[in-house]
Amino acid sequence: MKFSGLKAPQMDVPLIELETTGGQVVDLYNDCSLRSTVIRADELAFEFVSTGPTVTVVRFVEVRQLRVVQPVDWAQGEASQIEHLLVRTRGPWRRIVFKAGGLEYEFDCGELRLVVQPT
Repeated sequence: MKFSGLKAPQMDVPLIELETTGGQVVDLYNDCSLRSTVIRADELAFEFVSTGPTVTVVRFVEVRQLRVVQPVDWAQGEASQIEHLLVRTRGPWRRIVFKAGGLEYEFDCGELRLVVQPT
C-alpha cells in the first residue's frame, strides 16, 4: 500500500492520530469533526474540520471489497465522530478498518492519502 502526504502509520494498532510527511500530527478523534464521507468510483474520502482553521481529507484510493456496517444501536450524535483507523497486515493484502460516523468501513485499498489544508 502506498502512503501519500503522511508517514506510514503503525500497522495492526487502532489509530486516532496521523502524522503528515511534514511532521504535523493530526488528531482526528480529539481535534476534528467528520463533515462528510464521499464514495466515488474506487475512492472513499472522509473530510474533517477542526477548531483551527483547517480541513483534513483522508482519502483511500483503489478501494475494493467495500463493506459498510451500521450498528443496530447507531445514534445520530455519532455522525461527526471517529473511533479509529486500523491498517491490518495479516492476510494476503492490507485491509483497512475505519470506524467513522458511527459506521464501520472495511475494505482493501492501494493508497492512503492525507491532505491538510487551511479553510
